[in-house]
Amino acid sequence: MVEILYTDIAPGAKADISEINVSEINSEISNANLLQIEGNESVNYATLELNQWKLDGTYKGLSASVVPFWGVQVSADEASDGKYLFETPITITRVFANKHTSVGVTLAFGSTEDFCNSLNIKWYNDDEIVSDKDFAPNECKYYCEQNVGLFNKVEITFYSMSKPNRFLKLYAIDDGVQRSFKDKELENISLLEEMSLISEELPINTLDFTLRSTDNTEFLFQKKQPLTVLHNGELAGTFFIDASERTSRNTYDVTAQDYIGVFDTVKFYGGIYKTATVESIVSSIFDNEGIEYELDAELAAVTLSGYIPICSKREALAQVLFASGGVCSTARSKKMRIFKLSEDVKDVDANNVFLGGKISTSNIVTAITVTGHNYVSASETSEVFKGEMSIGTSYIEFSSPVDISKTVSISSNATIEAIYSNYCVITVATEGEVTITAYTYNDNQTFKTLRNADVVSGTAENEIEVTDATLVSASNIDDVASRVLAHYIKNKTLECDIVINDEMCGDKVNLQTEWSGIQTGRIEQLEYDLRRKKIGKVVQRIG
Repeated sequence: MVEILYTDIAPGAKADISEINVSEINSEISNANLLQIEGNESVNYATLELNQWKLDGTYKGLSASVVPFWGVQVSADEASDGKYLFETPITITRVFANKHTSVGVTLAFGSTEDFCNSLNIKWYNDDEIVSDKDFAPNECKYYCEQNVGLFNKVEITFYSMSKPNRFLKLYAIDDGVQRSFKDKELENISLLEEMSLISEELPINTLDFTLRSTDNTEFLFQKKQPLTVLHNGELAGTFFIDASERTSRNTYDVTAQDYIGVFDTVKFYGGIYKTATVESIVSSIFDNEGIEYELDAELAAVTLSGYIPICSKREALAQVLFASGGVCSTARSKKMRIFKLSEDVKDVDANNVFLGGKISTSNIVTAITVTGHNYVSASETSEVFKGEMSIGTSYIEFSSPVDISKTVSISSNATIEAIYSNYCVITVATEGEVTITAYTYNDNQTFKTLRNADVVSGTAENEIEVTDATLVSASNIDDVASRVLAHYIKNKTLECDIVINDEMCGDKVNLQTEWSGIQTGRIEQLEYDLRRKKIGKVVQRIG
């Protein structure tokens, strides 16, 4: 069975909250700012409320500021139309720095018998109410469904509880809802998993599927919303929506990509690195992304020297892995795994390999040349920026890296607020020309050439050149060149269909072919449809 869990949440809404205002709160045991955090756990706490201290070991003692919201007043003793009213309605107002779109609000109250059962939500675009709706929750986690566009403030008013003498407790407020799409609603669930075996680039894994919804809910499918794909209850991948197309009332074609695709949209500001560990550089790349990653200990300790220009985080991570001999995989995981390839060989059951397939041969690589980089501070200053600037604060990127350990000068009408190797932030006091002068770095290059010893006489020259790997230096150029040559002299690939079990990109496997015996090599690509019981295409680099 296939299931896709779709987190239909306004992307970035929680992180974009600029303020949270509450009409009341027990500040000794709760902190409304926790409503901005993902994954708050609902806990049964022992209190003197009715039936809120069961002696079964499941109720915990309270400590300071452990709940996102806990009210001050309790609900009434007597019900009015099934509602135990608060004497004064309680309001929670969240203000966002930017405008968002969502399909409603999901509220997590906690205990299965302890929830607000009457509330109102107003969505604002600045001071204008764009939507106003009453809701009557009937469970502890309740989705208040309402399609709302372009809001930057949400005010929730809580009127009553489902039980008498109860405090209002809230563990989460999400702008959206998590939905589950199952077999009967899904078609053409195609997964593509790829890996560059030497990380000269980081391929993006993708998911494509068609949803034929069984209800009339309208889906927004906003960019970067997360999808969790399950196959027979096991994780098949974590993806983020890239694009969607609605082709009928209830039919949507959806394309999603993995964490590496997300990294491709995020800028990394780079810098000069002098014997920095892989661990430290990778940590800075993942900083502020909220993405869990696993870094192999041996790889983490490798030291690198060189430079990373301003680029995407995907490109920056590729620079690090190419220079250190690592690879990256997000396949069938909730995190990014960074590791070195194993030399262990796995046998693929011959019964799982379909007849047919093809072996392709590319031109023989006769030699490879890798450029090494040594960044040395210049002996004289030079202009790194010159331009007309208006009054205010501006961000400026440098065309070449700057040595910030030495003096950096700026014209008298401006001041430098912050400066880094690749950019600076300045404040201009008087409109006019601004000039920045600094010591830059010169790239002193060396070259390492290795030739393919198995090339026969008369073979046409076909040399691979690696010039832009700016974390390759004298300390690792020999290792990098050896890896590059070992990779490119393998000029044959096998493509065939198999039943995919635990095979992953990067694995070294034995594949039985119909007419060419057993072929050994690493898997570079897997492409399969989960509706076909994981039957798919495998591309193996032989050798």
